[in-house]
Amino acid sequence: MAAMQAVTTVSLSPALGLAFLAGFLSFLSPCVFPLVPVYAGYLGGAAASDRRSRPLLNGAAFVLGFSLVFIVLYYVFLALNIAIFTAHRQLFDIVAGSIIIVFALQMLGILRIPGLTREFKLMHTAPAPGVVGSFVLGIGFAAGWSPCLGPQ
Repeated sequence: MAAMQAVTTVSLSPALGLAFLAGFLSFLSPCVFPLVPVYAGYLGGAAASDRRSRPLLNGAAFVLGFSLVFIVLYYVFLALNIAIFTAHRQLFDIVAGSIIIVFALQMLGILRIPGLTREFKLMHTAPAPGVVGSFVLGIGFAAGWSPCLGPQ
């Protein structure tokens, strides 16, 4: 039994190391790394109006809000996969591929679609410091920067 556990542990070691490295590189990406001091200061209670801050609780609320976005996205796409993607897979692939091509042409400047060059903000200022604000900030961070958090 002990030999079996040793083999399992050894075979998982490269995967754990690669997962850690991928997460670390995502953290260092140009989309995320410059924001770290702001979020650390916010969660740590560096805001002048938050004198009774609890960094651990604020951090946990941030992670909960951040995780909630990806959990909800998972279940939405799981439901869509069951309902739509499996029944009309080829049509979905054509539509999704066409959208990607249009977005690429927009990014290259070949197409100019006015609605894609606008900025839209739900929040114009940071949420109030504290646990609820940290939760909302986690949701905003995950929703706004999710394209930057995956493999680049």
